[in-house]
Amino acid sequence: MLKLNISGLLFLLIMFSACRENNRTLEHDASQATIESETGITNATTVLPPDAVGVTKALINGALYDAPSFEANEITRFDTSQPLFLLDTTDIIFVKVRLIKDSTRYTGFVSKAILPEKE
Repeated sequence: MLKLNISGLLFLLIMFSACRENNRTLEHDASQATIESETGITNATTVLPPDAVGVTKALINGALYDAPSFEANEITRFDTSQPLFLLDTTDIIFVKVRLIKDSTRYTGFVSKAILPEKE
């Protein structure tokens, strides 16, 4: 009877450990899915150019400016489905980005306010 109790206890401990390990995996997968659903970008489909520090998508439609100022000339407009390659994030208000629209590359500045927050 003692062997049966020890075997049962050992079995329960193994099952509990396996369930906890499974929960960690699911939590990790869910957070990755959330990131991908918010940005629409997966690591497998987006290759960063060597000069880019990251890639994201804007939360709202916006304008690409030729200088880090709202008074600067507008280069083009973009929507929330276009990936923005982050080139320089050192400015307080603006980010230097590159986007590809209709097979044409545009490099300019967008407001940080319309980009998702970094983790």
